[in-house]
Amino acid sequence: MTVEGLIARIKSQPIVNQRRIAALLGATVADSAACPLHWVYNQDTMDATLGDSKEPEFWPESKSPFYKIPVGRPSAYNETALASLSNLMGNNGVVHRKQMCESFKKFFGPGSDYAEAYERRNMSKHPENKSQFKGPVEGPWLQHAMRVVLENYEKGMEELGKGDEVDQHDAFCAALPVIAMHAGSAEVWDEANKVVSLFTMSESTKDIFQFETLLLDNFITGKDDPMEEAKRTIATLYPHVLDLISKAEETKSLPYIDAVVTFGKSCSLPGSFQVAMMTMLRTSSYAEAVRLNITGGGCNSSRANLIGACFGAKYGIEGIPLEWVKKVHGIEQIIENILSVLK
Repeated sequence: MTVEGLIARIKSQPIVNQRRIAALLGATVADSAACPLHWVYNQDTMDATLGDSKEPEFWPESKSPFYKIPVGRPSAYNETALASLSNLMGNNGVVHRKQMCESFKKFFGPGSDYAEAYERRNMSKHPENKSQFKGPVEGPWLQHAMRVVLENYEKGMEELGKGDEVDQHDAFCAALPVIAMHAGSAEVWDEANKVVSLFTMSESTKDIFQFETLLLDNFITGKDDPMEEAKRTIATLYPHVLDLISKAEETKSLPYIDAVVTFGKSCSLPGSFQVAMMTMLRTSSYAEAVRLNITGGGCNSSRANLIGACFGAKYGIEGIPLEWVKKVHGIEQIIENILSVLK
């Protein structure tokens, strides 16, 4: 079926289901749009690349200094979400932790293009220390969080989630299809946490993921003020998360790039969470948020998944530019898979 035909199918769904679908599609499109400029940390390089352009999305040439994949393919962050989606398709939407790990192993483990690219990057001229890295490597980037999951899985199910060093958005991305499926239910975080816990047992990291889950849930269910509603929910439970959001709100008078630098451009929490919050607070459309996030550089693809999911749900399928949707590799099958899970 054509993209237009698939979009028509989405629009025929009840409104809440449309938002569920738009959340997942919004994350994929936003990630893919950012990917050619993923991990560009040097602002001078970003400025020189973009020049006067106001359209940084789907930049026609990959400028990532670490890896190179075709323009239109999502980063590993969103492909983690797609791996989860694939697993849910085969299990009638039920989260089976062992089978979820098997899906990750299929997508990212031995024999995958991720594993092959990882072997190439681990040559002596490609040290693990990113400050010394001489890239980009051809192929997708196998990320630390997924490597930890796969290594722990090989040791046994009881080892999953061990290690507080996994403090990036991979876990939230993996949980995205589960959140979309269970939005509106009291068990939405419990279900999402089944996936998040494969990556980390860190309570401080999980507290942020729980807020992000509640926030996306509010967008999908159509709350009048999703951000304030989520903040009220966690105010007494996790005041430290509320403090992180307040600090993001306090930067509204700063130029965007200066504010991004305040929290850091890296993949790690809480900085990537705060930059994503700040970006949504400063923008009033899906396209505007995606574009602003890209210009912030650094780990814009990880932030794009949270921003794209929330604003995809907020502004709906019509808020995601159709020409962007069409630029994502394999988007027809991705939409078919989303529709299959979110019946």
